[in-house]
Amino acid sequence: MVELTLNFKYPSNPLCNCTYKLIQFELGVWTLFSLKGVQIGNFAKVNGAWEQIGGRQVLDEMVMQIGKLIDKTNGIK
Repeated sequence: MVELTLNFKYPSNPLCNCTYKLIQFELGVWTLFSLKGVQIGNFAKVNGAWEQIGGRQVLDEMVMQIGKLIDKTNGIK
């Protein structure tokens, strides 16, 4: 199991800097949780691009930031 912390600033409210946990329970699939432990969504790399594959819909900007964080952690530029 791998755990990462995501800090996300919402484009519509730059003062809102929210922190989330990303946890990889199985190879290739990451789950996003709020700090209160609420599961928000699942993410995976599909055909070379990060996509949300389940859960509540999040902003495209958040999906992009999640993918960048995971790739950076895995040593992918």
